[in-house]
Amino acid sequence: MSFDLMFFDPAIVRYQDPNEFMEWYFETTEWEAAVDYNDPATASPALQAWFQDVINLNPPLSGPLASEDVDDPNVTDYSIAPDSIYVGYSWSADGQGILNAINQAGIHNIGLFDTSDGTLYLPVDDSDELEPLYQVQE
Repeated sequence: MSFDLMFFDPAIVRYQDPNEFMEWYFETTEWEAAVDYNDPATASPALQAWFQDVINLNPPLSGPLASEDVDDPNVTDYSIAPDSIYVGYSWSADGQGILNAINQAGIHNIGLFDTSDGTLYLPVDDSDELEPLYQVQE
C-alpha cells in the first residue's frame, strides 16, 4: 500500500480542463514496459530540480540514485517521465518528506495531483505555495 501523488510540469501538461487533464493522467499512468521510468535525466529541468531537492528525505527505491537501504520506510517509488513524476510513498514514511515534496513543488513551479481525492494544485504566482485549482469529480 502506498500514498500516491503525481507531480507535473504545468509548462508542459495541459491542466486547464479537468477532463483533458484526466485523459492525460490515465494515458501517462499506463506505464509502457519498454520505457525506463527510473532515470531523472528524462524529466523536464523543473522536475529534475524538484527531484534533487526531495530525494534527501525520500530516497529513490530504484534507478541510478537508489538507496541501498530498501527497508527504510522513507525509501520512495518514483516513476519519472518527461512531464511528470508519479510518487508512491510508503504509509510508514515520515510525513516531513511528503511535506517537503509539496513545498518544493511550489518553489520549483511544479503542479501536484492528489490521486486519492482528485485535487489538482498549482503554484501561486510570486509565491512558493500551491493552491487548489479544482477537484476532479468521479
